[in-house]
Amino acid sequence: MNRPFSLEITYMTSSKNIDVKQIDVISPTGGFLIGPGSAPLIAILGKNTKLILTLTTDALTDITIPAGVLTINEKHNIFILIIDPEIIDW
Repeated sequence: MNRPFSLEITYMTSSKNIDVKQIDVISPTGGFLIGPGSAPLIAILGKNTKLILTLTTDALTDITIPAGVLTINEKHNIFILIIDPEIIDW
């Protein structure tokens, strides 16, 4: 059984913490899976990247990130900084 880990999503002056078992990152150019113990990582999330979260209850929920940066630190916690795609020259 997967042990939960922390996901923090931050946008401007607010943030939300969610305990999850797994994150599937799906973008137009490909995707990857984040689970407990994932290696440290920094990834750019392009416009309208979809995340499918496996919650601690095993329920699935999905969210769309307009654009952002995802990091996994050495303690295996996940942070997403959402960036307003309107200010980025795509």
